[in-house]
Amino acid sequence: MITRTDPVIRTAIREENQMLRNENAELKEEIEQLTAKIHELQRPRDFLSTPFNTDISKLGLTINSQIGLSELGCKNLGDLVQLDAMTVRRTRKLGPTVAFRIEEQLKTMGLHFGMDLIHMSDKDFDDLVHRLQKMSDSPHDSTLPPSPTLTQEERSIDR
Repeated sequence: MITRTDPVIRTAIREENQMLRNENAELKEEIEQLTAKIHELQRPRDFLSTPFNTDISKLGLTINSQIGLSELGCKNLGDLVQLDAMTVRRTRKLGPTVAFRIEEQLKTMGLHFGMDLIHMSDKDFDDLVHRLQKMSDSPHDSTLPPSPTLTQEERSIDR
């Protein structure tokens, strides 16, 4: 009769227990890595210390434009670039002409409407922030560049 006290059985049980401990440790490590990755993906983007926190009042926009954007819940540059272009064009106090001017100003900064800053990779976000900081550190005013002048043809399109 074989019993648990048999040396061969005890050795087999010890080896099985050690194998299960190793597997458990590997699974715990994998869970920790996946949890850290989930937390990194879910963390909110820190806009407070970036140029995206620039208030819309400092972007060289008209008062009506600022009011129209604030009605859309837009308080800073980060909010502005996340807006949809069609939403801006259809908003009272903004319209297609103002949306066009804002869009052109954003283009000069390498930005555009509809940017997904939250899900942008950390490297892309950091590169963008670095580029914006370089622009704001230039000897020129830190606001957006002046609005481009609309041609007669562009004015007629907006009507």
